[in-house]
Amino acid sequence: MAARKSTPALPELTAKEVKEAKTACANYSRLYRAQKAAEKARDAALAQIFFKMGFSTLDEVKGLSPERLAAEIHKRAGRAFSFDAPAAREFAILKTWGGRFPNWKDQFLVRVGPAIAAEVENDARMQYSYAIIDPPAEQEQPNVIYLPKGAGK
Repeated sequence: MAARKSTPALPELTAKEVKEAKTACANYSRLYRAQKAAEKARDAALAQIFFKMGFSTLDEVKGLSPERLAAEIHKRAGRAFSFDAPAAREFAILKTWGGRFPNWKDQFLVRVGPAIAAEVENDARMQYSYAIIDPPAEQEQPNVIYLPKGAGK
């Protein structure tokens, strides 16, 4: 008598897991957009302050060491800019990051040429990001993967 093979139980997606994934994806998307908006607002505000101090761009400021930036601000204070009130003097500048941030693609193009750079880029494996969402009301939207009919029944 042949022994029957038992079929292993298939893992089941729970409604709770799907709901948590949807919520996490929606939160990430919302917070990412808020972060990008906050970065733009921060950069605009900093650019305005440093422009009034006599720096042409925020990139110019980013290229200065904290010591060099402090020296430039002290040299320009009273000559290139002033404060409208004592309260305007109540700030400090914090260095939040320091390091090298080369533009790898441009450097690669300069050193090996556009043909080899294009070849390397074309040979690189594609990668994608996905999120769990509620199914759109309309079918056949681009970039939306629909579950097959009857999946998981």
